[in-house]
Amino acid sequence: MEGAFGMHRRERRPYVNLTSLIDVLFMLLIFFMLSSTFKNALGVDIVLPHADTAANQEGNPREIIVDAAGGLFFGTRKLSPEELKTELAAIVQAEPNAPLLLRADKHADFQDVLTVIDIARAVGGAQLIIPTSPDTEQTGPS
Repeated sequence: MEGAFGMHRRERRPYVNLTSLIDVLFMLLIFFMLSSTFKNALGVDIVLPHADTAANQEGNPREIIVDAAGGLFFGTRKLSPEELKTELAAIVQAEPNAPLLLRADKHADFQDVLTVIDIARAVGGAQLIIPTSPDTEQTGPS
């Protein structure tokens, strides 16, 4: 194709400059990485006792934890026995067959565990699940 004054005009093919698009992509990636927050799940470290007759339980239970120091936790909140009784009473009143999961450290005082069992019975908790360690090693005397 001839242009003005008999010069040949070279046709240029249209193209998209990807360099600037990649820069924008990296800027967005950096922005989202720096602005996002990660939620750490807080928990209580306990060591569950072992039982040979353990079985898996189905459902979505509310978790009560008794740690080795005797602290009572409902989910991640530390409660007194009276506060725990109030919380459980509200749950059982709303859902009478709500499963309650009692996780007690194997070094926890047995009286603390019995206190939680008594509270669960007093408020009418029909399903109290006490899990054990799923491993096959026996840690106590035979």
